[in-house]
Amino acid sequence: SPVTRFGSAASALVPLVGDPHVENVGSYLAAKGKLVLDWNDFDTACYGPYHVDVWRLAVAATPGAENP
Repeated sequence: SPVTRFGSAASALVPLVGDPHVENVGSYLAAKGKLVLDWNDFDTACYGPYHVDVWRLAVAATPGAENP
Protein backbone atom coordinates (compact mmCIF):
# COMPACT_ATOMS: atom_id res chain seq x y z
CA SER A 1 0.00 0.00 0.00
CA PRO A 2 1.22 3.54 -0.65
CA VAL A 3 2.87 5.49 2.13
CA THR A 4 1.30 8.78 3.19
CA ARG A 5 2.66 11.42 5.53
CA PHE A 6 0.65 9.69 8.27
CA GLY A 7 2.15 6.26 7.60
CA SER A 8 0.62 3.60 5.40
CA ALA A 9 -2.80 4.04 3.83
CA ALA A 10 -4.24 1.55 6.33
CA SER A 11 -2.77 3.31 9.37
CA ALA A 12 -4.16 6.66 8.20
CA LEU A 13 -7.69 5.35 8.87
CA VAL A 14 -8.92 6.19 12.37
CA PRO A 15 -12.23 5.69 14.19
CA LEU A 16 -14.63 8.49 13.21
CA VAL A 17 -17.66 9.75 15.15
CA GLY A 18 -19.40 10.10 11.79
CA ASP A 19 -21.81 12.88 12.80
CA PRO A 20 -19.88 15.29 15.02
CA HIS A 21 -21.87 18.31 16.19
CA VAL A 22 -22.55 19.98 19.53
CA GLU A 23 -25.78 18.08 20.19
CA ASN A 24 -23.87 14.78 20.01
CA VAL A 25 -21.69 15.68 23.00
CA GLY A 26 -22.75 14.49 26.41
CA SER A 27 -21.37 14.73 29.93
CA TYR A 28 -20.98 12.33 32.82
CA LEU A 29 -19.18 12.14 36.14
CA ALA A 30 -16.18 9.83 36.05
CA ALA A 31 -14.06 8.56 38.91
CA LYS A 32 -13.39 11.04 41.73
CA GLY A 33 -16.19 13.33 40.50
CA LYS A 34 -14.36 14.43 37.35
CA LEU A 35 -16.76 15.89 34.75
CA VAL A 36 -16.14 14.37 31.32
CA LEU A 37 -17.46 15.60 27.97
CA ASP A 38 -17.51 12.98 25.24
CA TRP A 39 -19.32 11.94 22.07
CA ASN A 40 -22.56 10.05 22.70
CA ASP A 41 -24.00 9.25 19.25
CA PHE A 42 -22.23 6.66 17.16
CA ASP A 43 -24.95 5.71 14.65
CA THR A 44 -22.74 6.71 11.72
CA ALA A 45 -19.38 5.79 13.25
CA CYS A 46 -16.86 4.26 10.86
CA TYR A 47 -13.17 4.32 9.95
CA GLY A 48 -11.67 6.95 7.68
CA PRO A 49 -9.22 9.85 7.46
CA TYR A 50 -9.40 12.09 10.56
CA HIS A 51 -10.09 15.21 8.51
CA VAL A 52 -13.56 13.92 7.55
CA ASP A 53 -14.80 14.42 11.14
CA VAL A 54 -13.00 17.78 11.39
CA TRP A 55 -14.69 18.96 8.18
CA ARG A 56 -18.13 17.73 9.30
CA LEU A 57 -17.78 19.44 12.69
CA ALA A 58 -16.77 22.71 11.02
CA VAL A 59 -19.75 22.55 8.65
CA ALA A 60 -22.13 21.79 11.54
CA ALA A 61 -20.78 24.73 13.58
CA THR A 62 -21.07 27.28 10.77
CA PRO A 63 -24.86 27.94 10.95
CA GLY A 64 -24.64 28.50 14.71
CA ALA A 65 -21.82 30.98 14.26
CA GLU A 66 -23.81 32.95 11.67
CA ASN A 67 -27.04 33.18 13.74
CA PRO A 68 -26.22 34.00 17.38
